[in-house]
Amino acid sequence: GIWKPHDLRRTGATLMNALGVLPEVAERCLNHMEENKIKRIYQRYGYEAEMRQAWEKLGERLELLTKVAL
Repeated sequence: GIWKPHDLRRTGATLMNALGVLPEVAERCLNHMEENKIKRIYQRYGYEAEMRQAWEKLGERLELLTKVAL
């Protein structure tokens, strides 16, 4: 089928969750904003370290998948 950028975002977030990344961290990796205005105001933690780990986990998994495919 035809792949669109949103398909890659969805797949990346799904893989992150499957690798044990917390949903709120995966959402931040997608640059999604918290919908709850109160949480957005009071919970200001940026998840930078967790996001870096999430991207590393995803990268390692994708690297493994491409090595297996070759």
